[in-house]
Amino acid sequence: MFIAFEAAHSTGKTTTSSALLQQLNSADNGPDKWILLPDYYRVISIELGYQRPRDIILEHPETNLTVTAMVASALGAQLQWLEHIREQGLHGIIDAGTATMLCYPQHWLEREGQQLPPYILKLAEYCSQLIDYFIYLPINAIPLEDDGVRSMDPAFQQTIDQLLQSHLQVMASPAQLLRTGSTSLEDRLAEIQAFLTPRERSQSR
Repeated sequence: MFIAFEAAHSTGKTTTSSALLQQLNSADNGPDKWILLPDYYRVISIELGYQRPRDIILEHPETNLTVTAMVASALGAQLQWLEHIREQGLHGIIDAGTATMLCYPQHWLEREGQQLPPYILKLAEYCSQLIDYFIYLPINAIPLEDDGVRSMDPAFQQTIDQLLQSHLQVMASPAQLLRTGSTSLEDRLAEIQAFLTPRERSQSR
C-alpha cells in the first residue's frame, strides 16, 4: 500500500507523515514494513548545500529550465522509490506526493507565461496511478511558522493549495482521497486510521 500526503507548505505534512509512519510500524509485529519518502525538494536542497528550494530556482536566470529539471528529477526519484518499495513487498508513505510536487514548478512556470511540459504531466499521472490513497491537509488549519525555509506569504500558500486541488481532482477518486478536518496531530492520526483501517482489511482479503 502507498499513501501520499498532498498539501501546501506549513500544513503539517512532515509532522503528520512521520507520526503516521511510527504508528503504523508500531502496530505491526516484527521488522518495519512501512517506509517514508521525505519531501524531495527539501532533501535535495540540503544535500546540495542550498538553504531552500527557492534558492535553486533563483540561481539561474532561465528559471523555467531549472524548474523543469527539478520537477523531472523529483518525479523520477519518486517513481523509482515506488517501484523499489513494491518489489521489496513493503508499504510506503510519501511526505509530499505527486500532486504536491507539480504545484510549485507549475506556479513558477505560469509566472513566466509557460505550462508544465506534457512529459512531466504524463510522468506525474503514471506515478499517481501507483498510489493507493491520498491524504489532503488543508491550509489555515495550523498557523504559518517562520523556519527560514518556507514562505510566510499566505497568498502564495493559497495559490499552491488551489493548484493542488485541481490536480487531486484528476489523480484521486473520492474513495481514494481523505480530506482531513482535524487541527491537532492526535486527531489527525485518528482520522487517518479510521479512513485506512477498512481499506487495509479490504486489500488483505
